[in-house]
Amino acid sequence: MAKWYENLKWRCLVDMHIPDWHQDFLSKFNPKEYAENMKTGGVELSEIYTGNCLGMCFFPTRVGHQHKAFQGRDMTNETLAAIEGEKIIYFNIWSRWAFDTHPEWRIVLADGHNSLWKNGEECSRFGICCVNSDGYKDYVKQQITQLVTDYPNKGLWIDMLGWFGMLCHCDACKEKFKKKTGLAIPKTSDWDSGDWAKFMRFREESVVEFAKMIVDTAKEINSEISVVFNCAAWQSDNIYGGIDEDFLTINEYLAGDFYGNSLAYSTICRVLNNLSPNKPIEFMTSRCVELEDHTTIKSKEELRNSVYASIAHNAAFVMIDAINPDGTMEKEVYENLGEIKNEVEPLYEFWNPHAKVMLDVFFYTNLKSGFNPRGRNSHYLKSGSMIGGHLGVLAKCMIKEHILYDFIFKPNLKDAIKTNKTIILSDVFILDNEEVEMFCEFVKNGGNLIVTGLTGMFDKEEGRRDNFALADIMGVNYKGETEYDFSYFNPVASQLFDGYSKSAPMISYCSSAVVEADSAQTMATLTLPCSHSLDAHVFSSAISNPPREHTIHPAVTINKYGKGRVMYISSPFECDEKSAQQKVFANHVKYMMKQVPLFTTNAPDWMDVFLYDDGNGKYRVVFLQAMEKYYECEVHNVEISIKINGITKAKSARGGSELPIEQLADGIRINIKSIKDFEIIELS
Repeated sequence: MAKWYENLKWRCLVDMHIPDWHQDFLSKFNPKEYAENMKTGGVELSEIYTGNCLGMCFFPTRVGHQHKAFQGRDMTNETLAAIEGEKIIYFNIWSRWAFDTHPEWRIVLADGHNSLWKNGEECSRFGICCVNSDGYKDYVKQQITQLVTDYPNKGLWIDMLGWFGMLCHCDACKEKFKKKTGLAIPKTSDWDSGDWAKFMRFREESVVEFAKMIVDTAKEINSEISVVFNCAAWQSDNIYGGIDEDFLTINEYLAGDFYGNSLAYSTICRVLNNLSPNKPIEFMTSRCVELEDHTTIKSKEELRNSVYASIAHNAAFVMIDAINPDGTMEKEVYENLGEIKNEVEPLYEFWNPHAKVMLDVFFYTNLKSGFNPRGRNSHYLKSGSMIGGHLGVLAKCMIKEHILYDFIFKPNLKDAIKTNKTIILSDVFILDNEEVEMFCEFVKNGGNLIVTGLTGMFDKEEGRRDNFALADIMGVNYKGETEYDFSYFNPVASQLFDGYSKSAPMISYCSSAVVEADSAQTMATLTLPCSHSLDAHVFSSAISNPPREHTIHPAVTINKYGKGRVMYISSPFECDEKSAQQKVFANHVKYMMKQVPLFTTNAPDWMDVFLYDDGNGKYRVVFLQAMEKYYECEVHNVEISIKINGITKAKSARGGSELPIEQLADGIRINIKSIKDFEIIELS
């Protein structure tokens, strides 16, 4: 049976994070004006604020604080009644009111400060309470109970559940962690330590427990209600986000606000599509150039490009507006939104959230591996953005080389293995026993695997291992790590390293694992610099860090195991954004691919190409610009050869015209005269 939200592709959320210390704040809010703007914008689903991050409720709450502008009124009910289309209700977990009123509920940092403090000064506006505080948990439960009871609707949209960079040392956390593990909360981060690993798991489990409380509370009242949490924190590292796959699977579907560019959109959407329990995912982005900017509105062209990205990924588009402090709204924003919808409406004929993505390679990762165990010995892994940044670089490499790729996680690993496509583990530090077993079986049965860096060197509960979890199938054993923040690859198999040689080996801006080959064949050896880049006295060049010492240690190996092969790369140079390194990594990927690529094209390297199987003999090719800065662009005479037989028709979604098809022995070839920003070609 279809879900209520499946065909609601055009949605809107209006941020209302307005305090009530001044009598003008939200004094001019008008539910009829709100509803009229939704109609003007063609909005199919309105996500209605019932409470903001300051704890200001827009309904007559029985346990919290109602915004002064709405005293004596039920603005939630008035707004819901005014809107003609579908609507769900939004509620924010953060509450500055609860923080100020109940100091015992607050998150407490290791230095005794609370969430208002940053870098030694009280400068944050967000008072955050701890999910392990029983009093705070009961407060939220009562708020959810009232909302679901008093405002029957189809969905709850819950914002800001997570840790957001704070390691809590409140009494509740101390007591619960002690009871669960018998340990005190560690004072400093140590990824090698089992105590620290257990604390990271405790934080993840605490968020899941709180989320389950909300879901259970809502569904006890209305078993049909859909509950969704903002999942944007998945992009951050363990310390910042504290989010794992268990939290994401609690959601009805995945939603989160996206900022950045087409490359970021490509990365995030692929992840969410693979982790979402249901489709479509929500592609949410602000109408301003940044969420923190209240008046610099995105151009119509830039907003349209965001819509193209959502269509390319079969996501529902959600515009995030921000209300003015007095409660008024900018009508022009919704006029532009409605015009864009009218322009792109024909493209939704080809929109299919349930389509099957056609791929050549998978990148496997897990959210528990979102940390940096190398410290100063890596220029790649940046605290606070490692998962998003790391995956974004991998996405960029695949897009430039036009290799069909996707990101997969443990919930869909079994299905990915069945496809027998090449799987890449890029610095996936933590692997559990079940993951290890699945990868071993995959290779044994004929699969090809690429493993890089410190993949599998950590256990989720015990910290650092003595050897790689996949050592048996990799054919190498871990012996340590280099002390430098640079490594060099000295080619043995020159076909993998374009333009590099023993005298000019390829650089990796990261330390390297030192390994000993057991049964593996060496494809490159490790070369070391003279010293660490931070050494102020011993160096071979004042400006750069040239190669100096050639070693016999393997840097790239290939091992046959069962019917399959495993490539190991000792330093994760695939995380480098430079074109030369990305080209070399693409060489390694193509070398390990079992099948020939599903398509070849002369499209420019900034154009992302998708291939979908829509079922019933229909396929889609989608072209989307994936540049890191948006500007309008057009490319001419794009040729693409696709290895699908039986195709006799090709139709342009934007032009509506049929394109000539050249039949090949193993598929078809199409030439597209012009693509401006975006195109869909339907094949049948």
